[in-house]
Amino acid sequence: MRDPAPAATARVAFVGLWVALAVGAFLIFWRLGDQSIYVDEAFTLEAAHMPIGQMLSFLALHDAHPPGLYLYVHAAVAMLHWPSTWYRYLIAPCGLVTIASTWAIARRRYGDVAAAAAAIVVATEPTLLLFDRMLRMYAPLTALTALSCVLLFRAAAAQTRRSRIVSWILYCACAVAIVYVQYLGAVIVACQCAFALFDLRRRWPAIAGGIIAFLSTIPWWWGIAQQFPQSGFTGGHSLAAASWSARDVLGYGIPMDWYHGTAFDPIFTAATIGIVVAGLWFARGGAMSIYWSALGVAVVATLVLGRNLVFARYLVYLIPAFAIAVSAICQAAARTKLRVAGVALIAAVLCVNAVADADQLVDKLYQSSDWNTVAAIMVENEKPSDAILFVQGYSYLVLRSSPAVVRHDVFGPQVQTSIPDTFRWLKEHAGVRVWYLENQAWYADPQMVIKKRLEATRPRLHEWLEERADPSGTVFFALYGPERTRPR
Repeated sequence: MRDPAPAATARVAFVGLWVALAVGAFLIFWRLGDQSIYVDEAFTLEAAHMPIGQMLSFLALHDAHPPGLYLYVHAAVAMLHWPSTWYRYLIAPCGLVTIASTWAIARRRYGDVAAAAAAIVVATEPTLLLFDRMLRMYAPLTALTALSCVLLFRAAAAQTRRSRIVSWILYCACAVAIVYVQYLGAVIVACQCAFALFDLRRRWPAIAGGIIAFLSTIPWWWGIAQQFPQSGFTGGHSLAAASWSARDVLGYGIPMDWYHGTAFDPIFTAATIGIVVAGLWFARGGAMSIYWSALGVAVVATLVLGRNLVFARYLVYLIPAFAIAVSAICQAAARTKLRVAGVALIAAVLCVNAVADADQLVDKLYQSSDWNTVAAIMVENEKPSDAILFVQGYSYLVLRSSPAVVRHDVFGPQVQTSIPDTFRWLKEHAGVRVWYLENQAWYADPQMVIKKRLEATRPRLHEWLEERADPSGTVFFALYGPERTRPR
């Protein structure tokens, strides 16, 4: 069977791109500002509202990421004065950059039909959708990783001097930006430099770009020195703590009924590994080698440093490579008698994506915490003398301007070493009612000793549960009366 005429496949590529951009824009921007701020977004805005010097010191002590995103949001906050949820619009366009860049990578390596398929897959990918709609650094990291690969290949293949110079300048700018957005960006730049070694005559400026990116971090070395001892432990200390379910990386919003008590996770993970391996086989280099080399570096770094760098959200920037692998398999199958299998693969991926996308956009169970509901319940049941305990403490950043919180004495432990201080605070408020708000308590109180102390010393008057499929979004909150004269 002869391949379709180039003009026809070119139309398929561009129609696929515009469809993917339209679908992606709808999914990303649909009611983007409606959901209440997520805890991590509240942290971002808290830092961004500080003066720059104070912000940098704060990040060095309390964060594990470079300051690029925070500086960007700081500038926006100074100029725009938007409601908190609107600042997501600063990040949302990154999803469109990821779609276009994934399309360009797939088209250069595999052709027009593969480009259309890759763009549509990445536009509907549910975990990317989650982070494209969140004011954090993961969507920019994903977009810059894909864009930097496009610029690298474009610069190396440029036919004119002007095009080559412009492309390399843009690549260098991208390399600097990516290392300031997320430290994993440095791994990507290093892998791109290694890739350049295989064709130094055309790609040597990539190594120069890597050196420039490295030198650009010198002003932040003091911050890195303070962050390093406390960073990298969110997902545990080793590969043993890593989640090996591909659903955690690719399937945010997949219905709980699919994987609870079933063999869904092992099958889904095995299928994902098969797609990645097949994609690497068909690629034999190019962007796929850069992406998966970065994963290899993260695995080695986890083993050497004892810090889990393969935690699910740290792998989000690799998702475009999965979409490209799917498209490569479909393109290869289209040229054989297995073309029906290729169509079935992409149809299956898109069906799973569609179900998961619908879940996280319209079903509260698959969304982040609804702090507006929490605040409304508290307002209905509060008394002016009530005290409020947030476990962990960053939840306070979400609610601190709410009428449910502003008039009350508040305490919020953020780490386990704060537990003794929490007990002292509770003793100081023995004669008043205490609200207990629990969200992501595993950071501040993994053994739940604070909650056990409250249960043992105070009557529980009311309790509420805002449950989510993702435990990080679940909020349990309760109202406890004054301390009993004698503990139970």
